[in-house]
Amino acid sequence: MTMIGEYRGSSGSVGVSGIMINPNSWSNTVSFFSLITQSEIARFKISPDTYISTVSPSRTCFDQDDNIWIANRGINTVVKIGIYNHRTDMEQNTSSSATDVKAWGSDSRVLREYHLSHDGLTESRIPGAIYQGAPLSNSQSTSNSSVQWYISSIPAGPVTATNTHDHMITLYCFGHGIRYNIAVGATVDITAGCNIGGGNTFELGSLGYDTTASITINYFAASTGNVYSGTVMGLRGMACDKDGNIWVGSYYNKNGVAQMVAWKIDRVTDVITQFVPAINGQAYGALYNPVSDRVFFTPTTDVNTAFIECNPNTNVFTARGTSNGYAYGLTIDSLGNMYRPRPSYSNVYKYNSSGGYVGSVAIGHGGHSCCVARLNNNGVYTEYLYIINAGTRNITCVRCNDLVIMQNTLLPSTYSAYHGISADPYNENIIWAEPYASSANTVCRIVVNPLNGNIVGTPTFIACGTTGHYCYSDFTGYYSIFSEDI
Repeated sequence: MTMIGEYRGSSGSVGVSGIMINPNSWSNTVSFFSLITQSEIARFKISPDTYISTVSPSRTCFDQDDNIWIANRGINTVVKIGIYNHRTDMEQNTSSSATDVKAWGSDSRVLREYHLSHDGLTESRIPGAIYQGAPLSNSQSTSNSSVQWYISSIPAGPVTATNTHDHMITLYCFGHGIRYNIAVGATVDITAGCNIGGGNTFELGSLGYDTTASITINYFAASTGNVYSGTVMGLRGMACDKDGNIWVGSYYNKNGVAQMVAWKIDRVTDVITQFVPAINGQAYGALYNPVSDRVFFTPTTDVNTAFIECNPNTNVFTARGTSNGYAYGLTIDSLGNMYRPRPSYSNVYKYNSSGGYVGSVAIGHGGHSCCVARLNNNGVYTEYLYIINAGTRNITCVRCNDLVIMQNTLLPSTYSAYHGISADPYNENIIWAEPYASSANTVCRIVVNPLNGNIVGTPTFIACGTTGHYCYSDFTGYYSIFSEDI
């Protein structure tokens, strides 16, 4: 779950306001929930329907260009969705309602798909495009005795022809009997004239043989396999650095070694760079810390490391802190302090912006997800940490500055599990929890007391999305609350 409030984008314009992002993890969609109207306002496909049962969207974050990013842990993809100016036109992706979802590859707001497998299929593409394999070419120059030539196999298109001579060339494709006139230096798509998947004969000249010509045919090798196949890396932690680059970590290891794989998606070029840090530990949570200008991943294996830190300016990875056990959730306060609960133990640990240990508190239950809320009590702001246990429904409120427990209670038994929690940047004194179950198509609205952070009244449920929202502690959207303080 990622919350988005008012923040300043890179262009200086006011960004989007009041949106909660909910990955529908037992389907292939993501829901946008308005914190202003407190209702679902849009839903987007994030994979072909063929993979509806395996896509498993899990992690989300947003960037400075008003884009939402969703990591699909089951098929090794990350999807970018544009939400610019959605106060007025968010509903453009539907014809009647938020649940009327456009087909994969046909929604103009679903901007890009990134395949992040480590086995040779890493690429950036337009949603719905087919991976073609490696680019190939065949160059031919004619002579008096050779104006025809044969390419034994063109496995995949598209196929183009480039005139590399000094006059117009007429190219005849025997595959489907189509003739193309190609100007000097021009490139023409000749796919329709070719026999894709088989051999092809070409001829230069129409009224007479062109005995002084040169041309290059460009095509693609056969695909190396289904682009959604390959070793499932379990994409988990995801964060956006100050330059708008997206960092993604993997949960599953590479080649049997307990090491995560990380990828950097460049904001400007869409180039994907892969890293395999020489540090044990598989990524689960992630956030960008603006105070230290570092990306932090929480390793899930019980290694002697609290964080895998990445310097986004040098692409150098470093182990930080002692383990204190593995962690799922991770969150940050306005001073850059980070909080890391443990799923199987009762302690929650606090670290400074560089990953140095500050202190801990025993809350009496394991913690999977956490968030920091900055509550306004008549002009006096206090920050509180909220931690939930996905299996027991426990929710605990801790004051951030001194790690004092303010309240330990249970979320409603309507659902047996809650997998995400985040503070509302638009409505003060409200936090949201994400139920996770086969029947959970709601979000849980929780009102808290700004005087002490405690829950007030009974939490309520509002319809949103489909099935469970498996997101744990995706609080990478720190801008949503703290942009004016950092």
